[in-house]
Parts: sequence; structure tokens; C-alpha cells
Amino acid sequence: SHKKGIPDDPLGLTFIYDDQRLALDMLEVRLMFEPHTAELAAANATTQQRKEIAEHPRYLAELIQKGLPYVDEDCRFHRMIAEASGNKVIGQLMYILHSSVSKNIEITLDTLREKNTVFYHHKIARAIAEGNVISAHWFMATHLNLLREFVLDKMEADGAVTNKRQEPL
Repeated sequence: SHKKGIPDDPLGLTFIYDDQRLALDMLEVRLMFEPHTAELAAANATTQQRKEIAEHPRYLAELIQKGLPYVDEDCRFHRMIAEASGNKVIGQLMYILHSSVSKNIEITLDTLREKNTVFYHHKIARAIAEGNVISAHWFMATHLNLLREFVLDKMEADGAVTNKRQEPL
């Protein structure tokens, strides 16, 4: 496990109470490296890792259909991909990110669980299992960007985008 020497909340994110802004910031950080991580996993995963990644979305879908908590398993999927990338630093980064995200952030994304989470986890998993580097990158990017778009829309609806940061070009 990646826990070695890493405090429970290394980025101090538990203490930031503006959850939607934090969710947005988190998704931006993930968009910076997770699509590339998926590429590396498609290129470098072992046969066993490909098998486990390929099987995971079905398990996640079952939890969701039963209305059971699935956030931990959602995180596990992304961690499995990080580990399959073969890059140890990415594995640590994913652990740090996920351990820092308070549960209530992911819960705001619950409405997307069938259309986005289940749908794209299947596509990402298949691309990695088949070694399709380009699809792995873009399905991950689409998955995360749809979440980001959802949070942005929600913030606008809640009137939370008053101090809107300049969107980079």
C-alpha cells in the first residue's frame, strides 16, 4: 500500500470548506496527469493488472445498481490504473489526492454515476486491457472533463462562480 510515511491528509484539503471549488481544483489537477497515467497503464500494465482493471467496472456497476456506497471502489479503480502505469510517483500522487478528498465532494457527483462513471470506467478499462494508448488517454480525459463540467454548471446554478478564475485558453 502507498500509506508509507504519508499523513492522512497531506494536502490539508479536509480543512477547505468550499467543497465545489475544491472539487473543481481537484478535477483540474487530475486532468493534468490522469489521462497520461491511463496511457502509461495501457502501455505498461501486466497481464494480471489488465485483467483486474477490465473486471472492476462490472463490480462498480453492481454496487451502484444496488444503491450501495461506491466512492471507495471508484477511487480504487483510478489507483489500480496509477499502479499499472509502472510509475511509482504517480501511484503516490493518486493515493495523496484520493486520501485528501472528503467523501462529500464525490457525493455531489452521484447524479452522474450511470451516465458517466459506469459508462466511462468500462471504456477506460477496455482501452487499457487492449493496450490502446490513445483511447485510454481520451476516455479518461472525457470522464474527468464531464465531471468538471458538471461541477462548474452546479456552481453557476448555485451562484458560486462569483470570483470566477480566468479560464485558461
